[in-house]
Amino acid sequence: MPLLAACIVMVIFFAHTAARADVSAWIGEWHSGNEKTIGISAGSRAKELLIEGAATFGAEDSDRIALGSIHAGSFSVVWSVPEGNVRVIAFTVDDERAIEFEGGDKFSCRLRMEQSGDHLNVSDNGQCGGLNVTFTGIYRRSGSRD
Repeated sequence: MPLLAACIVMVIFFAHTAARADVSAWIGEWHSGNEKTIGISAGSRAKELLIEGAATFGAEDSDRIALGSIHAGSFSVVWSVPEGNVRVIAFTVDDERAIEFEGGDKFSCRLRMEQSGDHLNVSDNGQCGGLNVTFTGIYRRSGSRD
């Protein structure tokens, strides 16, 4: 009987450990080219991430700079971390909070992020900034070598 009890305790321990979300792999500064940045940091509460992004279109074009026709977009949200292994972060921006991906209206900014090592694959719905501004791209973590 003691062996059976020990096995049950081990199973419960491993099940509880596996259910905890480890989001440390997401934390960092991520860049896609010179015009797109996403920062992910621990939120002010447990099980929260602060996700902030800034993107421009035309900031590297001297003619656009001279004309003042650079377009920009940004977001800043607090995302609640679900239980389990977090492979994908997907949300809709609602003021400064992240709501479910399907939330909001057709003009709401929606982002989907999938992290793999020092790469972050991001897609958006084209509603996250000014004309031609997008967060869609493959991002690399600052300080990573590829």
